[in-house]
Amino acid sequence: MTRIKGIQRKHVTTLMVLTAYLWRDADKGTNQVVPYLMQQTNACENVVYSALYRDCSYGYLDYGVSIRAAWITEEGYQQLKILRIQEALNC
Repeated sequence: MTRIKGIQRKHVTTLMVLTAYLWRDADKGTNQVVPYLMQQTNACENVVYSALYRDCSYGYLDYGVSIRAAWITEEGYQQLKILRIQEALNC
């Protein structure tokens, strides 16, 4: 798949990241957050990882060994609710 030049971390939003982790948790046994976000945003792997670490630094995600196996924190669930409400109001 060809990646679009110029995709930046800001294009991989917190809403996208948290939704990808919810999708991963609903699909038991899969650990495909990075490929899923790469497909959805057309961003390269480094940009996606940068977005994951950004949201981890905000406290929305936490992880042990690998950020691929991260989980959404309580703060992350609260932010996800806020972002979904904002998205609904903007439509």
